Amino acid sequence: MIGIFVLDRCSTVSSGSSFAEAHVPDIALSLVNSSEQSVTLLARGDFVLWLPAGVGGGAPSIPGKYVLRPEGVAEDYVDVVTIEASSTLSVLAHLENPTQIAPVLDAGSTDLDFIFRRPEGGLTFSGPIPFTRSRIEVTCWQVEVSKD
Repeated sequence: MIGIFVLDRCSTVSSGSSFAEAHVPDIALSLVNSSEQSVTLLARGDFVLWLPAGVGGGAPSIPGKYVLRPEGVAEDYVDVVTIEASSTLSVLAHLENPTQIAPVLDAGSTDLDFIFRRPEGGLTFSGPIPFTRSRIEVTCWQVEVSKD
């Protein structure tokens, strides 16, 4: 199941991160598992920035990598994140290579799509998230990650 909903920035997830200072703030996500079984996702994955479509065919994009850090985890890096059955997990998504994507963020005309991978195989997509500084600094994005 794919879905995304907008919430005010998660009050339980701090926008301050122990990741190295970057030009791109970490993105607050609320991973929702509405299924009867737990869901495990790899903490490191890919994202796509969808640029405005030109006159020609196809939507231009910029690929990148992210790292998830669950709320309350002291380490900067974990291998997987697990969302228990019928629950929600607050995480921060740190986008790697911020110097490359900061100008795109400042332009404010793109959408971000996280690609979540499961260790046993399978993908879940976040759906489009407006990639603007004003939105990601104050919004916690709710993403349904239940298995289909």
